[in-house]
Amino acid sequence: KSVADTVITLHKQALPVVQAANQDILLTGNEAVGLGAMSAGVQFFSAYPMTPASGLLHYLASQQKDYPLVVKHSEDEIAAINQALGASFAGVRAMTGSAGGGYALMVEATSLAGVAELPLVILEAMRPGPATGLPTWSSQADLNFVIHAGHGDFPKIVFTPGTVLEHYQLTQLAFVLAEKYQLPVFILSDKFILESQQSMPQPELEVNNERLSLLEANTAETTSIVEKSAESEKYLRYLDTETGISPRAIPGVDQAVYLANSYEHDQEGFATEAADIAKQAVDKRTRKIETLMPELPKPVVFGAAVKEAETILISFGSTINVLLELENLLAEQGKPKPAMIHLPLVAPFPTSDFNQLFDWQKINQGQQAVYTVEGNASAQLAQVLKANSQLKNIKSILRYDGRPFYAEDLLEWLSSKQITQAYKIKE
Repeated sequence: KSVADTVITLHKQALPVVQAANQDILLTGNEAVGLGAMSAGVQFFSAYPMTPASGLLHYLASQQKDYPLVVKHSEDEIAAINQALGASFAGVRAMTGSAGGGYALMVEATSLAGVAELPLVILEAMRPGPATGLPTWSSQADLNFVIHAGHGDFPKIVFTPGTVLEHYQLTQLAFVLAEKYQLPVFILSDKFILESQQSMPQPELEVNNERLSLLEANTAETTSIVEKSAESEKYLRYLDTETGISPRAIPGVDQAVYLANSYEHDQEGFATEAADIAKQAVDKRTRKIETLMPELPKPVVFGAAVKEAETILISFGSTINVLLELENLLAEQGKPKPAMIHLPLVAPFPTSDFNQLFDWQKINQGQQAVYTVEGNASAQLAQVLKANSQLKNIKSILRYDGRPFYAEDLLEWLSSKQITQAYKIKE
């Protein structure tokens, strides 16, 4: 104890407490996701611990006594996502999360959320695979997996936040969009940022839980919808609308009775194998994508202007941080900057906004070199760009040994086009 007291005394003398000029707070990506979820009104979180998503489970569990929230340590990942879906069906804002290996067990239930049109927010925390892989290191190799997760066609949203602040903001938005459009929304992140600390402005910790596309009991709107749903005056939970959004009811709403299951169904929710009804149901769900696009985040541009730069670097998720550091290093040395594009959204892909960034005459004439910067071996972001934009000639700077990118390595590469063996340049 005497040693500890001495250290504390010396520490206080060496580092006096100074009032910060701003009101920033320091937290991890996992904590930012949890804080964003709570500010969005999450009431149920279920998960089985798996690095690097365990921090979210720990954080939310620590908040249960002070916040109207139930946190369930499930027996496995299959139980976790189905418990969250049950909570969503009951009417509360619900969330689950896991690493890639754990989320692999959740894929079937993700399709259930899609066909039953149940809101759900999912954190998918990337680490190197396949299988157990490198449990305590980082990766960005689950991009294609999550974009295409689930059998069958159904709409989903995949956010790829980069900074701690983006994790907070996009988690808030995820809950709003999941409920409004009645679909699964992913927060796709990775070990590097989820377990790293960054500062962000202290938010106003007010819960914003405005209910969206949800019928409430004993209201004139509910009575009108129930009466007008069909000639039989039955409630059409999956009413075919121009927007694709149907009036959602939860158990206990008078007269609003419907069947929610995993089969393709008619507008009441009853299973069907009729070709015309099946097509109508798929078209209705797909229509949501066009409806929701204006509410999604756009690509973030920094560094040089995209239409003027000789080199363009494109990233998603946590790699924005190394590009921001690279920008600062280049500014300190007075060197020209590349254009840099960060994608906080990868599905549905913001094709129109992305294509408008480029001078296609320069691109097509080879006057500009385009590289993705990503933490996987197969250049998955480049694949996404080729499939969803006009960009076809894309090179990639890849790292897939679990370690983070370093701005100094990219700085050396910009100067000499040489890079250490830890990286791979894919032409």
